[in-house]
Amino acid sequence: MAAANEDIEAMNSMNSTNLNTLKQALNRLNELLQTVTASLSNPEEIQKLALEIEDVVFQAENAARLLASEAAKHTTEMINNAIASVNGGMIIVNSTASALRKVGEDVKIMADLLGEIDRSTHEQAKAIQEMNESIE
Repeated sequence: MAAANEDIEAMNSMNSTNLNTLKQALNRLNELLQTVTASLSNPEEIQKLALEIEDVVFQAENAARLLASEAAKHTTEMINNAIASVNGGMIIVNSTASALRKVGEDVKIMADLLGEIDRSTHEQAKAIQEMNESIE
């Protein structure tokens, strides 16, 4: 469970970093778009801003790819850890079931022995009663 918590914390940290990068890119894009609007009469400035916008978009796309890639990687690790835990649990369940079957078999043997003891006791009591009757 501790490993899963560490994985989740690591994933949250990376997500936070990549989300911050995306937020910064969006803020910068908003700033650039406002500058473009203000610079409509200056084609050279607009061309320079367009290149900067392309760079910011590229950075945002990379951050989004990293975010998706890391999330997929950690999700896969968490699923594999869960599968390993389930497999470990199945081993325990099968072992417990086997032990319970053995207990059930032993209880049946004990019940059979107690039945034999009961029959023997009744036979002995009957024999004692017959002996007492023959003596009287």
